Amino acid sequence: MKRQVRREELIGTWRLDERGLVGLRDAGYKTHLTKADHTLDLQADGGCHIRTFRHPQSLDPAPQYIDSPCRWRVTSVSSQRIELNVPGGSAETFQVAEEDGHLLLWQYLDDPDQWRYVEFVRLGGTRSRRR
Repeated sequence: MKRQVRREELIGTWRLDERGLVGLRDAGYKTHLTKADHTLDLQADGGCHIRTFRHPQSLDPAPQYIDSPCRWRVTSVSSQRIELNVPGGSAETFQVAEEDGHLLLWQYLDDPDQWRYVEFVRLGGTRSRRR
């Protein structure tokens, strides 16, 4: 991203897009194959609720579905990301991107070398407000 995303721009409900559902099917996922099964609800107070598959870990390739309250924060390492911390110590990280004035949250579906990923779009679909 060429600009710094403000935290306020990320608040709201995010849902998996159609390409993400196709990607899940192509990767062999058999359950939770509707958009409603994959949402990220980010609240202004830092609370959140995550419903999606846990990002696959190299030691545990079996898909694990998460439906849990969480806490979220914006992080910046080499790119802008959000981190959702789920009770029990696990965290899910999503990259922040912008296409045609709309923010996206995305995560690799499996091995990054495969270039398969899922994208979440904010419901309401308003264009990003630049300063």
